[in-house]
Amino acid sequence: MTALPGSDGASTVGRDAVTAWHFGPARRFLAARIISLVGDSLLPAALLIWTKDLTQSNASVGVAATVTGVTALSSLGSGWVVDRAPVKRLLLGSYVLSAAALLPLLLVGTPALAWIIYLVMFTIGVIHSVHNPSNAVAMRVLIPRASLSRVNWWLYSARSGMRIVAPLIGAAVYTAAGIRPLVVVDAVSFLVPVALMGSLPLSRPGGPSPPAFELREATRGIELILGTPVLRAALVALGGVMFVLGGLEVLMFALIGEGLGRPPEFFGLLSAVYGGAAVIGGAMAPRLCRRLGGLGSVSLAIVAVACGFALYSTGRLPLVLAGQVANGLALPVVVGGALTISMIVPPEALQGRVSAAFDAATMLAGTASPLIAAALVVIVDYRAVLAAGAVLLLGVAAVTAAAARADVPDRAL
Repeated sequence: MTALPGSDGASTVGRDAVTAWHFGPARRFLAARIISLVGDSLLPAALLIWTKDLTQSNASVGVAATVTGVTALSSLGSGWVVDRAPVKRLLLGSYVLSAAALLPLLLVGTPALAWIIYLVMFTIGVIHSVHNPSNAVAMRVLIPRASLSRVNWWLYSARSGMRIVAPLIGAAVYTAAGIRPLVVVDAVSFLVPVALMGSLPLSRPGGPSPPAFELREATRGIELILGTPVLRAALVALGGVMFVLGGLEVLMFALIGEGLGRPPEFFGLLSAVYGGAAVIGGAMAPRLCRRLGGLGSVSLAIVAVACGFALYSTGRLPLVLAGQVANGLALPVVVGGALTISMIVPPEALQGRVSAAFDAATMLAGTASPLIAAALVVIVDYRAVLAAGAVLLLGVAAVTAAAARADVPDRAL
């Protein structure tokens, strides 16, 4: 593993991010990640608005919003590919293919061609099933173990910050100039990383490659997760939180309309409050993790998210805003902690398959929960669904806390 000079586990998130930034290969890798995140953040919201304008169908928007989640099953084989193939070639290839996959959107101009939107989103999902675990392997090679968690929290905070402004910018550009400029910008955001990473010394330590494809080899990452208490608890924590939060995207509009008596546009303000709190949460996460350990801090953060759901169910604006702040502060701890555990616990030969399993589980959870929430909110009061989400989160927190004794050493996170 390539080491960064002068990095240590006692650094703060900002100092670790800066340390990584001053190391040439890591700087180019992180710059590539940020640039691609910018492009990815601009397009999705505008793409859903465009689908609605094009088809005048809410069902079409629902298909466009969930079709990517179907591709989670492709992660069963993609992790094996990542563990077997050169990671640099996979990363560069996935960036190029992602850029090329967006171009058919430029041909869509009538409702009859809306199927191209679904096909593009499905294709991007399949490519990302290889790209995401490849990123995890690359981080493990380029970022020192002591800084992995801080960089994960830093990236999550950066993504949360983009969620405040990027969808608004994307929607504004779409309103003024249509979807094509955003498609071009997103495609370019995939090609710039190719130039930045082209000369990276990105080769993992030597070792035997996985044997020819067979189901048992493809699922060894799942076997390792199920047989390792720390990994199992981290996956339960991340998957459980993503499941509940996926449903929140549906419930929030019921809360805004029925509970707060505000128009749907009020969702933008609530998102901004969450995003701002998440930036702060990412900065606070390292100190909490050093005090409580990886799973200990994750379990406490999940309790905070459960409290946020309880505050939502009151339907009172000050408490709803407090719930958004609680979620924003807590989620970087959950996501950064769980992903870091998934990167430092597995043997390097299984990193791709473990990361792919985490990716598949969280994607499936986040895809299924909006459909379940949409069905439940028709049958019962949205406040009851929010309360049920809080109870489910407390259960996930209890499972995570029970495994905390098997946690990796604090200095590793």
